[in-house]
Amino acid sequence: MFARLPTLTLRPGQRLALDLAGMDFCDSSGISALIAARNHAHAGHADIALAAVSAHTPSVSRLVGLDQNFPLYPDSATTIRYRVGRSE
Repeated sequence: MFARLPTLTLRPGQRLALDLAGMDFCDSSGISALIAARNHAHAGHADIALAAVSAHTPSVSRLVGLDQNFPLYPDSATTIRYRVGRSE
């Protein structure tokens, strides 16, 4: 999934939402990929959000400070609704 991110063309103001529902484990490689995705989104003047983050991933995110750089949403639909409605 993350290997395709650099090939995505993002428009200013667009949101890159990563649905992590299938991710059961996040090690340093995963954290590096998330940071690379964030950098790619910001280079395109887009934002980024994480959806369907598993129960243990937020604690890892807090541990390394990623929770301050990624909005977290319970599912993809909520991520899209908040972007469209600009309710953030």
